[in-house]
Amino acid sequence: MQIVESTGKKIWRVVYPILLYFLISNVVAIAATLLFAIIYINSMTSVGADFDQVVKGLTDGSLGMFVRYTNYITAASVIISFPFIMRFIRRDAERFEAEGIYHPYEHPKWLDYLVAAAAGAAACLALNNMIVMSGLYNVSTQYEQVAEALYQGNLVVEILIIGIIVPAFEELLFRELVQQRIRAYWGVPASIFVTAALFGIFHMNLPQGIYAFCLGLLLSFAREKYHTVLAPILMHAAANVLSVIVSETSFNPLGVFNQTGKRFYFVTGFCCILVILGFAYMFYRMNLKEKDNTAQP
Repeated sequence: MQIVESTGKKIWRVVYPILLYFLISNVVAIAATLLFAIIYINSMTSVGADFDQVVKGLTDGSLGMFVRYTNYITAASVIISFPFIMRFIRRDAERFEAEGIYHPYEHPKWLDYLVAAAAGAAACLALNNMIVMSGLYNVSTQYEQVAEALYQGNLVVEILIIGIIVPAFEELLFRELVQQRIRAYWGVPASIFVTAALFGIFHMNLPQGIYAFCLGLLLSFAREKYHTVLAPILMHAAANVLSVIVSETSFNPLGVFNQTGKRFYFVTGFCCILVILGFAYMFYRMNLKEKDNTAQP
C-alpha cells in the first residue's frame, strides 16, 4: 500500500527533514563563528594589539578556532536536531501503522549484524582506495578542507563524534525517516537509490559525495533487508571508525593501508569481494518473517 498525496507534498515531506538539519547546522556554525570572533578580539585587545592588527588577524584567528572545534560544532548540531527527527519518526510510525504500511519483523541474529559491520568497514576501505586511484581527492580543495577540520584533535573525541554519534544520527535521518517516506510513496527501488543520492548530495563535495552515494546504496539496502535501522547504523559506524583510526594513527597491519604498490590493489580488490559477499548475504539470507501480532500469549 502506498500513501496517496500530491507529488509536491511528497517531495516536500522527503526533503524538509534534510533541509531542517542543514539549516540547524548552518545556524550553529554561524553562532560558533561569531563566538570565536568575539573570543579572538578579546584575546587580542587584552594583549594590547591595535585595531589594524585585530582586523588583519580576525579571519585567520576565528577560522583556526572553528577548525579546531569542528567536531564539537557538528555534535551540537546533531544534539539540537535529534528531538525534531525523532518526533518525525514517531509520527510516521503511527501514521504508517494506521494506514497498514508498517509491518513488524523478526529481529536479526548477532551474526547478521556482524556481517553488516564487516561490510561497512570493507566498503570504507574499498571506496576510499578507488577514489584515491581516480585522483578525485587531488582535484577537490573543499574535500581537503573538510578532512583537515574533521581529522585533527583528540582521537577519542573523533571516534565518539565521527564514528558513533554522527553515523547514528545520519542513519536515523536518512534511512529511518527519509527512506521510509520514499518507500511509502514510490516503492523499494526508489527508496534505496533516491536516499543514497540525497545522502551523497548532502556531503557537498565531489569525493565525499561519490563515496557517500556508493556507501549509501549499501546502507539503504541493509535497512530494507534487515527491517531495522540498527544494521545501517553499525555498518556506517564501522566505516567511520575505521576511517578515523587509519587517518589519525599509525595503525597499518602488514601495510594494508599503504596507497602504493601491488598490495594496495590486492587489498582494494579483496575488500570489494567482501562487500559483494556481504551484499549477497543480505540478499539471500535476510528474508525475515513478519511477526504474527494476532497470536495469543
